[in-house]
Amino acid sequence: MSKTEARNKQMELIADATFRVIQSVGLEQTTIRKIAKEAGLSLGTVQYYFPTQQDIYLYSMEQLSKRILERIVQSVQKGDPVFEGVVTMLKQFISNQDQDPMIENEVWLSFSLMALRDQALEHLSSSTHQSTREFMELILNILQQNNYLRDALDLEMEAMNLHAFIDGLSLHAILYPNSFDEKMIENRIKDYLRNKCK
Repeated sequence: MSKTEARNKQMELIADATFRVIQSVGLEQTTIRKIAKEAGLSLGTVQYYFPTQQDIYLYSMEQLSKRILERIVQSVQKGDPVFEGVVTMLKQFISNQDQDPMIENEVWLSFSLMALRDQALEHLSSSTHQSTREFMELILNILQQNNYLRDALDLEMEAMNLHAFIDGLSLHAILYPNSFDEKMIENRIKDYLRNKCK
């Protein structure tokens, strides 16, 4: 393993520990010491990679965005019907009680709320928000190019609406996990999109 690979592995280990600590005790009670203990590392080792707690949070937010993108890419199989493929991609933004990524969604919500008070996190949060909006536009363009969408839809406005719908569904899945299994989430997304289709 190269030095770069070893470094990246340690940083990901710390990010994973950060997610678990935040889920366990909340963002306000999370400390570098608790993260180090959860990761099985010394405080000095964690601070070597991340001198400040904000550095850990910035890296962790970037990791969350990266993991969601990876899940989206991996979720689509060649030959999938267009509508089903779009639904599968959108499902990657929403955790449910049967999925490991549920912790990531909870942590992302915590980070997003913290970003309201932290300029460095706010910049990353805004950037991710914009990227997600652009992805929603891409989804709608795929449907339009394949003649699914109704005529005369304002795609920019519809992308905003779809983004808000997915965010709302994701929030409900976090707050009421026992009410949201994978099939229920899939059906809600299908119902929403069908209302936009011919």
